[in-house]
Amino acid sequence: MGYYASLDSSNAMIPLSQEKEALEALYRLNDAADHLKQGGTYSGGTQQSRHFSWMPVDLREFATLSDLLQALGFECVPVNGNLRIVGYDNKVGQEDLFFFALAPFIRQSEMEPSFDRNASMEWTGEDGSKWRWTFQDGKMFVWEANMSWTGPTIAAYEWENKVRGAVKA
Repeated sequence: MGYYASLDSSNAMIPLSQEKEALEALYRLNDAADHLKQGGTYSGGTQQSRHFSWMPVDLREFATLSDLLQALGFECVPVNGNLRIVGYDNKVGQEDLFFFALAPFIRQSEMEPSFDRNASMEWTGEDGSKWRWTFQDGKMFVWEANMSWTGPTIAAYEWENKVRGAVKA
């Protein structure tokens, strides 16, 4: 069970010079209220511990930001003193909470600039839904796509007439 999503594009990165501070922000999630944690361990039908989905009870098990992000399912590569987020393994957990905590550290990659100068990550869910995370002024914003179809265009009618005219009945 679970929900699957793909990371379609990302120009997000975290300067490795801020790795220690970013890790500390994530470690503080250990103290988040239990109702925010969707994972847990059970024994005999009783919940023994609460933790974030697919993550250990104590996030301090991870010594590096790269290790923690990889455990969340992200593919990261070091580039020019930054940790670039370039992929995702597709089974959704609670990544959004981790990125809300990381928002103050996320910058736009110079290698893939966006039109609005903000770092962003674009997603597609298994049901075709699309959303985007953007990062600005130390905050994360979640956008949902609203797709609409327009047309048909005149060109479509003209093409249809050309095809009909070329085919003899």
